[in-house]
Amino acid sequence: PAHAVATAIDVVLRGPDQALGAAPRARYGKYVTADRDEIERINAVRNLIQAYLESDTDKRPLSVAVFGPPGAGKSFAIKNLARTLFPDGPEQLEFNLSQMCEADLITAFQRVRDASIQKKLPLVFWDEFDTPLNERRLGWLRHFLAPMQDGKFREGEAFRPLGPAIFIFAGGTASSFNEFAAVRDAEAEVVAKKPDFISRLRGYVDVLGPNPKSPQDDAVVLRRALLLRSLLLRKAPQIVSDSDPGPA
Repeated sequence: PAHAVATAIDVVLRGPDQALGAAPRARYGKYVTADRDEIERINAVRNLIQAYLESDTDKRPLSVAVFGPPGAGKSFAIKNLARTLFPDGPEQLEFNLSQMCEADLITAFQRVRDASIQKKLPLVFWDEFDTPLNERRLGWLRHFLAPMQDGKFREGEAFRPLGPAIFIFAGGTASSFNEFAAVRDAEAEVVAKKPDFISRLRGYVDVLGPNPKSPQDDAVVLRRALLLRSLLLRKAPQIVSDSDPGPA
C-alpha cells in the first residue's frame, strides 16, 4: 500500500522514532522492531536475561534460541539486546557448529568455563546448532543436554562444571521456532533428543528479517526499512539524518 511505502521511506530518512510516532516498537541499541510478535518475544528474552543476571541461585546456563532466515540479523538483535543489559558489555564467545567436530566442542566448553571462572558472564552463540553432526540430523543436540540441565559438560570420564553462562542457540536450517519444533520423523527425533532439547530451552525469539511471511504480509516493507536504516547507521551514517540516531 502507498501509505506503508511512504512510512517506510520516512523510517529510512528520519528514523523510527520520528516516522512511527506512538506506534508500538522495541528498541535495543541499534536493533528496532515494530512487529508485534517480535516485540513480545524479544522483550520476553530481555526479561529472562535480566532475571538471570539478578539471580544468585541459578547456576545453570540460561538457554535461549533465536531463529530467522539468512540475513535476518539474529546475532545483531541479541548482541544489541545484551549491550543494554551488561554495563561493560558481555564476554562474547561464538562457535559455528557446522564447522566443528565433537572434540572442538569440548574445547569450546572449556573456554566458556574459563570465562565463568574469571567472573565474566559469557554470552555464548552456538551458531547453526540444528545442522547435522557426522551426517546425523540434529546430531549436536544430545551434547548440550547435560550443560543445559545440570551446568556440566563431559570431558573423558569426568563431568566438569561450566558455571553461569547465557547460551544463545542460533538456528541454521529452521527460520522459526515452530519450523524447528515441527515433528517430521518422530522416532528419529526422539533418538536425536530433540524433545529433551526443546524442553530445556527457556525462551526463543523469531527474527523475521526482510522476506515476507506470506503473500499478505504488508508489514514486510516496514521491516526492510528498519533493516536498511540500521545498516546505514552502521555503514554510512553520514548520509542519513541524525535526528533519530538511536542509542550507541
